[in-house]
Amino acid sequence: MSMERKELFYLMALAAVQRLGPITIRALIDHFGCASAVFEAEEAALQEVQGVGEHLAKAIKNQKDPLAFAESELAFVERNGLQLITYRDADYPRRLSYYPDAPLVLYYLGGADLNPDRIVGIVGTRSPTHQGVQFVEELMDGLKDYRPLVISGLAYGIDAAAHRAALEAGLPTVACLAHGLRTLYPSAHRKLAAKMREEGGLLTEHHSRARPAREHFPLRNRIVAAMSDALIVVESGEEGGSMITASLANGYGKEVFAVPGRLRDAKSAGCNKLIKTHQASLLQSAEDIAYLLGWNKPLGGRGRQLKMFQELSEPEQQLVLMLEEEGSLSFDQLSRRMSMGAGRLSALLLELECKNVVQSAPGKRFELL
Repeated sequence: MSMERKELFYLMALAAVQRLGPITIRALIDHFGCASAVFEAEEAALQEVQGVGEHLAKAIKNQKDPLAFAESELAFVERNGLQLITYRDADYPRRLSYYPDAPLVLYYLGGADLNPDRIVGIVGTRSPTHQGVQFVEELMDGLKDYRPLVISGLAYGIDAAAHRAALEAGLPTVACLAHGLRTLYPSAHRKLAAKMREEGGLLTEHHSRARPAREHFPLRNRIVAAMSDALIVVESGEEGGSMITASLANGYGKEVFAVPGRLRDAKSAGCNKLIKTHQASLLQSAEDIAYLLGWNKPLGGRGRQLKMFQELSEPEQQLVLMLEEEGSLSFDQLSRRMSMGAGRLSALLLELECKNVVQSAPGKRFELL
């Protein structure tokens, strides 16, 4: 077995250890040098790594034959035409790669590009009103000219409505799942999932035997939040998965939109709260999203600025690449992603504006000229 393949197997095995998250796995690999060395380490040495206590150290050491497990998983991947994507691969979703809690391994079944120019995430109640479903359908129809990838969680209600409406509008749509690809939850959506495999895809961080456990759903929500350029909440109570996803998206510096509803309507209480507390922009149509994210310019119209790319400083190049990938970003988003203070970032943006590379956009955002 080649060293590269062996390391892949050990990385898959590490990702499958229960309650061992991506941040801790990265810390372990950084500490020991590679994934295989983590399994070769003694329990005491494992516990020296921040975030690894006695319980996790035992869980790693008690992993029975990790190579056999990974080989079985890889056989399942190859047999079913899946893609196994690691955080080191070029086709890993770049929007996820910015965050330390991003999965190290993804299992993907589908053909949609996970790194398109635009991604919209949609979440909401599992028991929507007719008006809520109708709004989602109108929104997808309004978005079709902008050609975003639409992502959601394949749950009952707004999630499924978003996937169906995206397919109807001819938009690619990907479901982020809270379980492995040996099963499908909810099973009532098998036909929908089958169509999505042809015109979108199914994505998960969980190995094939993982069941839809309660703790998996917040993990799924963070992928939806992190991959979205715009996260849209359509009908939600004040608590639940949609509000968790909105909170995560705000934490990641994403644009969050909420569809307003009637006062004292329980299904709109969460959306109204997000708008009232300035955690989301009010959403009435697809044009609102396009306006705030600077989508009204056609794709691919940024060539002139990049010709002078080599003349820019390294921080300027980094900022330009981010805007090239995302279309537009807010000042706070740029500050977080570049780990740069307000004063230094303001000076950098001013310099790029003077060079006619960057301009201010609506909503206190910045975009390439």
